[in-house]
Order: sequence, then structure tokens, then C-alpha cells
Amino acid sequence: MILFFFTTLLQVNGLLPAHAIYLGVIDMNLGQSRCEIEIKVFTNDLEDALTNEFQHRVPLIGKDLEPVKEQLTTYFTHHFNCSDPNRNYPLQWEGYQAEGDATWLRFSMPIPSEETSLTIRGDFLMELFPTQINVLKIKRDPDESPAAMARLTKNNPVYQLQLIHRH
Repeated sequence: MILFFFTTLLQVNGLLPAHAIYLGVIDMNLGQSRCEIEIKVFTNDLEDALTNEFQHRVPLIGKDLEPVKEQLTTYFTHHFNCSDPNRNYPLQWEGYQAEGDATWLRFSMPIPSEETSLTIRGDFLMELFPTQINVLKIKRDPDESPAAMARLTKNNPVYQLQLIHRH
């Protein structure tokens, strides 16, 4: 009881973070020519990241995110990146969905038609939260098990994927 009271007091006074875990989820669904990407983050952390990135407050909680889709896309272009040795693949905004205290952001991007090694970097929120972990899950078919999974951290924010197309 005393520990609960003390922890609550510290949180109310801003001395402890609102949540003790910093976790993001990246779901990538690979098609033949496009990749659908869904990124789930705590909305208040995303607000902090956008405020840091753009040097002004960007309120998100309880708001329609369509008016700030350019800022969101710019932020994630800087902190979520897919490339091969020849090019960087741009993100295209597809929408969002609020889910409690988190938000799912949806993007898509083209993927190469030839076999290649794809470098995936997912360091979003790590500039503010050094213990942030982004869990990457890659699927070829939404109904199948993941083809690959990775834990991206500040010390290791990159995953290499050997892209082999099925015919």
C-alpha cells in the first residue's frame, strides 16, 4: 500500500514516467509489389516525439490525425526506413486508428520486384526514450506465421531481410 501511494505520488508530480515500458510494434505485410506497414505506438510518446522533431506542440490525444499526416509521415520517414543497395523506399500515408492509449499508423511503400537485401531501420521514439524497443514482424501472407521477427533497440535499430519473391 505504501509503495503504491509513493509510486502514484511520483507519477502525479512528473518524477516517474507515465508508463514504465517503451514499446512499439511494426507489422509489415509484403505483397508482390507493395508493402503494407502498421506501426503501433503510445499516443502520448508520439506527441512528445513530434514536439521534439518540429519544435512546437503537436497534440494528438483525442484528435483527428489526418491534418497532421504530413508531419507524421515526415517523422516516420526520418525514423523508419527501408532501403536496398540501390534506393530508399518512400512511405505513403494510408491512415490511422486510435486504440485506447495507443495509435496504429498505416503506411505503404513500393518494394523491389527483384531479389535483394532490404535494410529496415526502426529507431522511432529512441531519440527520446533510450529503452524504447520496437518489435518488427514481417509476413508474406496475413494468415500465416511471420516470415521474420526482430527486436529493434537503440543499440541495434536495423534488421536485414533477404527479399526473395515467390512465383
